[in-house]
Amino acid sequence: MKAQVKFITFCDYAMLSQDNKLSIMGIFDQVNIQKFPGALARAFFVAMIKTEPNTKKTFSIQGKLGNKMIFPPVTMNGVVGESGSHNIIVDVKGIGFPEEGKYEFSLSQDGEEVGSTELIVKEYEQSN
Repeated sequence: MKAQVKFITFCDYAMLSQDNKLSIMGIFDQVNIQKFPGALARAFFVAMIKTEPNTKKTFSIQGKLGNKMIFPPVTMNGVVGESGSHNIIVDVKGIGFPEEGKYEFSLSQDGEEVGSTELIVKEYEQSN
C-alpha cells in the first residue's frame, strides 16, 4: 500500500508523547537567512502518513534546490501500528542553505516518493 500523506511541514519543535500523540510548535514554510551561505540552528521536518497497518517500513527524506542535493537522504525504519497512521519527526540541526530559493524536501516510503513540501529561503532584509 502506498502511503497517503496527511501533512508534511517544517516547525521549530516537534515531539511524540508516550501514547504517540504528535505535538508541533512554530510551523513555517519560509526562512530568512542573514547572509548566504547560511543555516538554521535547529528545525524539525514532520510528516503524518497513513499506510499499511502492522508493518515495518523504511522512510527517507532528502532536500534539493533545483537539481542540487543540499540535504542528503536520511533513512529511518519505522513500525506502523494497527491504525496505519505513522508520525515521522526528523531533527535537522544546522541545516545549511547555499543560496536563496525554493527548496524541495521529499518523503519516500520503501524507495517511492509519497509527498513533498517546499521551504522558501530568503535573505533577511534589515530596515534602516
